[in-house]
Amino acid sequence: MDAIQILDNAIAEINSVRNISPCQGRDAIRKGEEVKTIARRVLIQIGSSKQELDNLNRISFGDDFVCRQIASDSGIGTMITSITQTYQNGLQTVINLLKQERDLRAEQLETKRQNQSLKYSKIAIAVAMISLIVSVLVALFK
Repeated sequence: MDAIQILDNAIAEINSVRNISPCQGRDAIRKGEEVKTIARRVLIQIGSSKQELDNLNRISFGDDFVCRQIASDSGIGTMITSITQTYQNGLQTVINLLKQERDLRAEQLETKRQNQSLKYSKIAIAVAMISLIVSVLVALFK
């Protein structure tokens, strides 16, 4: 399986956990870390740079202490809303990171294909020129 397909599969898998119900709000941090684990596994599998892994590690899905503080200051409803929003933002950031990596890989693949096509075109032109020269020489010496 190529890197683009692996990234597409990971993006689809992560998109499948996009929805989180309010009663699962406190699980959002744990689910977010699971999403990061999926993304980390994929980035390592396709040989991404350390910078991409560092970018992934910087994505936050919240902090349990902050969640408790919001709940005590503003109430459980505000806490759940805040957790859900943080989860959605983190999830989208992970997806964007994987999409950027996918786009980069697709661009590299297209460049490789274009270079290969150019190489074959040059070979075809060289063969045609040699054929023309041979034809002219044969015609001259007949």
